[in-house]
Amino acid sequence: YFSRTLSRPEMNYCATRRELLAVIRAIDHFHHYLYGSHFLLRTDHSALTWLTSFRKPEGQLARWIETLQTYNFTIMHRPGKEHANADGLSRRACGEDCRYCQRQGEREEQVASLNLITEDQDVQKEDPSIQQVIKWKLEASRPDMEQLMECDPRVKQLVSRWELLEVRNGELYHCWLDKTTRRSQWVVPQKLVKRILQKCHDNPTAGHFGFWKTLAKVRQCYFWPGMTSEIRAWCRTCATCQRFKGPSRVKPAPLKQMLVGAPFERIGIDILGPYPTTTRGNKYVVVACDYFSKWPEAIPVPNQEAETVATVLVEQVFSRIGVPVEIHTDQGRNFEAKLLKEVSLLLGFHRTRTTALHPQSAGLVERLNRTLNKYLAMFVDSHQRDWDTKVPLFLMAYRATPHQTTAFSPAQLLYGRDMRLPETLVRPPAEQEQFQTTYALDLRTNLEEMRRFAQEEARMKMRTQKEIFDRRARAPPFNEGDWVWVFDPKRKRGLSPKLQPIWTGPWVVTKKHNDVLFDVKLAGRKRRLHANRLAPASVRPKENEEEGDNVGLATKTPHVGC
Repeated sequence: YFSRTLSRPEMNYCATRRELLAVIRAIDHFHHYLYGSHFLLRTDHSALTWLTSFRKPEGQLARWIETLQTYNFTIMHRPGKEHANADGLSRRACGEDCRYCQRQGEREEQVASLNLITEDQDVQKEDPSIQQVIKWKLEASRPDMEQLMECDPRVKQLVSRWELLEVRNGELYHCWLDKTTRRSQWVVPQKLVKRILQKCHDNPTAGHFGFWKTLAKVRQCYFWPGMTSEIRAWCRTCATCQRFKGPSRVKPAPLKQMLVGAPFERIGIDILGPYPTTTRGNKYVVVACDYFSKWPEAIPVPNQEAETVATVLVEQVFSRIGVPVEIHTDQGRNFEAKLLKEVSLLLGFHRTRTTALHPQSAGLVERLNRTLNKYLAMFVDSHQRDWDTKVPLFLMAYRATPHQTTAFSPAQLLYGRDMRLPETLVRPPAEQEQFQTTYALDLRTNLEEMRRFAQEEARMKMRTQKEIFDRRARAPPFNEGDWVWVFDPKRKRGLSPKLQPIWTGPWVVTKKHNDVLFDVKLAGRKRRLHANRLAPASVRPKENEEEGDNVGLATKTPHVGC
């Protein structure tokens, strides 16, 4: 057989033109069987029988008729009810993975749920709790405490509203005064609770609104015992609401700080750019900063390839300051390359990195980047092609300026003396005559005192900073096995970010490293994420219970091992 789908322009054809297109494509497909032989063409579209008698055809129709004239055939009309052998191919069922059929099924289910009361008028008769209350109401005899002791909780809750219950046409209703309007609410059997919640919250006509709006919508027509808590749990555990709306307020995790004890014990490294290509061919800047002395390094480079970065670090940074104990970078491909890993093994330094979409842990070098950008913007020429000549001057100014955290300049903490700048040449400081041995001893003493003072000053500033930050922070409540949402604001090409979900998941926490770092299993692979990107997920239980079970109303975040 032969078949194919219509293209977008072909979908705009009229019915007759589409039928003629099918004839043309089918004959062309079976050309090697039909050419030179007489054959019978059966169609359920009677308008095609005039093909051979059409007068003055034009355009596409003329070309198609000209193509058909090379064949010897007879056209015969056959009614559609007798044309089953061809129609059956176009009406065969799709596979289970057909997305269109799944969406169609969802729409049919949504439409069916709108009429569930009409279709299930007799469903109250299948609910023993409601039938027991209806029996008592018809007998006009309210049960006493002894009778209620043997009943289930739903019966007890219904009887507690005895005066508000009434029976109409054999069905139980609950009377509720809505401000000035008296409403009759149909008492929902346990079997239909889930369908009512889907109708009043999940459907497009419901809008996935919050708890109060959903409760008000349900109250217009329905009532069942415990409906308020179940509606609150249903809205809270709705995956669609959590994925698109996210948590209303997410407090940051407590501030984690790292205090180093010596120069170049730990340095942060980053790539800044791209900038306009200079006359020297430079486009990026490799930036490094010492966590103790705040000593900066900035080297313009033509590209950000891993080989270029490794060469600059070895030849222009490590060769002057020595090999650090640890370097801290982001997750850029140039830092994650195999070459830099081999350099770290060869030179013997440890590598750490920031977590994804959380550059705050590299705040020192990020702040240096911002300062460098502002400096270049103020001193670069209008053509912006000479910015790499301004970088050394920036380094001199930064190294000679006292840092707010340490109260000393990077040059003082590294060399034990002030840098001589052009502005100091006008009135140079008085110099004391010293012997070489005395100078060395004094330098050592001064360095020890300055570094000790700088460390205490940094510790005090960090303590104050943490106290201020932690006032609005909260320890993350995540443990191994918890379900979480992951903040993921990445944009997808061709899609509007306003219509994309910003939270993905829910995913499960597989390991807790400390108060702020967690391993999360994302789509089958493990990712280490900061707590500020996570939010607790309220997950509904697996919907594999029977129809009458009250599924999807978990009131706690389940702890599931993985």
